Amino acid sequence: MDEVARRAHVGRATLYKHFPGRDALIGAVVQTELAKFFAEVQSVVERYDDPDERLMASPTPIDCSVTTRPSAQFSDSNLRSSCRT
Repeated sequence: MDEVARRAHVGRATLYKHFPGRDALIGAVVQTELAKFFAEVQSVVERYDDPDERLMASPTPIDCSVTTRPSAQFSDSNLRSSCRT
C-alpha cells in the first residue's frame, strides 16, 4: 500500500479512506480493467451484424487490449508491435 500511495502522490490515510485494504484495492483495479476490456470487445462486436465477421474481427482488438496494458506481462513483441496504442 505504501508503494501505491507513493505512486499516486497521496498519503496512506487517503488511500485507506477509499480502500480498506490491499484486497479491496486489487479488486477495484481488476473490476476497472475488466470493464474497460469488455467495453472494447463490445465496441468491436457492435460493428458487425454477421457472427462470423464478429468473431474474425475480435481477436486483434482483444489481443491489443491485453498486451498494451501496463500490467501485461507478455513477451510476444510481434503481437505488441502490431497494436496501436
